Amino acid sequence: MNKFSRSFFTATLLIAAVTVLNTSCKKQFDQPPVEAPVTNITANTTIAQLKARHTVRGAFDKIDSGSDIIIRGIVTGDDRTGNLYKQMVIQDSTGGLYVLIDLNSYYNSFPIGREVFIKCNGLYLSDYAGLIQLGGGVVTGTRPELADIPAAKVNSVMFKGTLNNVVTPKTVTVDQLGTDMQNKYIATLVKLEAYRFAPADLGKTFASAGVTSPSAASFDLYRCDDLANSSIEIRTSNYCTFASTPLPTGIGAVTAIYTIFAGSFSTSKQLTIRTPDEVEFTGTDCVIPPPTGTLRDISAMR
Repeated sequence: MNKFSRSFFTATLLIAAVTVLNTSCKKQFDQPPVEAPVTNITANTTIAQLKARHTVRGAFDKIDSGSDIIIRGIVTGDDRTGNLYKQMVIQDSTGGLYVLIDLNSYYNSFPIGREVFIKCNGLYLSDYAGLIQLGGGVVTGTRPELADIPAAKVNSVMFKGTLNNVVTPKTVTVDQLGTDMQNKYIATLVKLEAYRFAPADLGKTFASAGVTSPSAASFDLYRCDDLANSSIEIRTSNYCTFASTPLPTGIGAVTAIYTIFAGSFSTSKQLTIRTPDEVEFTGTDCVIPPPTGTLRDISAMR
C-alpha cells in the first residue's frame, strides 16, 4: 500500500470513528432512557373518595388505614412554567387534587400527562383557604400549615405510570363552578368560552416579574355578553416564565385549573393557567358557542 493509500485509509477510519462517537454522544444526551412505568400497583380509592375524608376547613387529617389507600391520577399541572411551585395537580374521572412535594423541576419526572399512583397512608389532607391539598405532615407553630411530601419520601409514596395521557378540559360556565370544598370541578381542568379581559387591563402583563410582595397578580375575566355577573379571577405567579407576557386582546376560550380562595367574608373563584397559549383570544366579536346537546327534527313530531 503506497503512502497516499495509507493516509487516505487512516483518514477514512478517523472520520468513521468521529462519526460513531458523535452519534453515540447525541444518543446519550438527546435521547435519555425512557422510564418504564410501574406495573405492580393499582388504585383502590378515587380522588373524590380521598377528598371526602377532609370535611372540616382548616383541619389536618392524617390518612391512617389498616391497608394501603392508593389513588391514581393524571398530572394536569406541573412546575414547567413556574406558575405552580412545589405543587402538582392530578385528576381522575371523579375530581382533582393538589399534591405538595418538596421538589424543584419535578416536571422532568412527573410532566403533564404522566399517570401517577400515590400511596396515601401516613400522608395528610388539609386545605388552603378551602382548596383541599395532600401533603406530608404538619408544620407546627402559631399558624400550622400542611407540609410538603419530603423529597426523600417521594419515591416511596409516588409511583410513575404511563406518559402522554390526555385530559380533556370540561367546558363549563362560571355558574357551574361551585365553592364548596368538595365541588367536583375544583382542581380540575376546565374551559370557559367567549371570555375577555376588561378594556382597562389591556396592555398589562400576566404578572409582575421580579415583584416579591405580593407574589402574584390577579385580573378578572368576563364573559363577553355578561360583564356584570360572569367574572372570574385569573391569578398568576410573579415568578412564572410568562409573567412579562402581555394580556391578550380579543375574545375567546380559556383552559385552566379551577381553584377557590375562601376569605373571611367571601369565597372567590380563581383560575390558574398552565401556559398563555391556553388563553386563546382569537375572536373580535361576541359570538357565544351554542349549547351542547342533540339537535332534533321536531317536524317529524307534529
